[in-house]
Amino acid sequence: MSVMNLKGGSSKSTTVVHASVEAGRRGLRVLIVDTDDPQYSASMWARARGGESPAVVTAPASKLHGVLEKARADGFDLVLIDTSPRLGPNAVDVAKLSHRVIVPVKPDPFDLLAVQETLEVLKREQVNVLLFLSCCPPNAPEVAQTRSVLEATGLPVATASVGLRRTFTRAVLMGKSAAEFEPKGKAAAEMAALMDEVLA
Repeated sequence: MSVMNLKGGSSKSTTVVHASVEAGRRGLRVLIVDTDDPQYSASMWARARGGESPAVVTAPASKLHGVLEKARADGFDLVLIDTSPRLGPNAVDVAKLSHRVIVPVKPDPFDLLAVQETLEVLKREQVNVLLFLSCCPPNAPEVAQTRSVLEATGLPVATASVGLRRTFTRAVLMGKSAAEFEPKGKAAAEMAALMDEVLA
């Protein structure tokens, strides 16, 4: 499963690290493949985590097929691929190798415009896609407006959305997930709701 948006700053890495821990809490053995060269944000989070699961490996997108074969042989239940906004022609290959492509979209006009390239690639390749609204400001009319635009694409849009919450950032700085940092907080609840739909 990959998290993809051919635009930087769309909260791909944030989604991957928090979702990976949430999946682990549900009994899945999770591997993160960090292809986000040169940032490798998920790998930096893993170092701050001090070796605690999930496992994280770095790999260029061009080597992803071999990494996934090894992950399958090693018994991982779920592989989450953190992608780079500079995937270029590799975007199609990553999408085809993914059982599902998760696309975070911020409720912002520039982000909505920029994500169109990603959506065109995914629709053309007819892969299993789930869009979701990320970094949503509270009570902002742009959230509903963006949801309407995304639903008009004909692609599935998650009912759950993820708010613009400091908990996500604070948790990452400590090598934790939202659920570990603030178990009963809104950030943890939002990520759990999103993963209910992602893993359905």
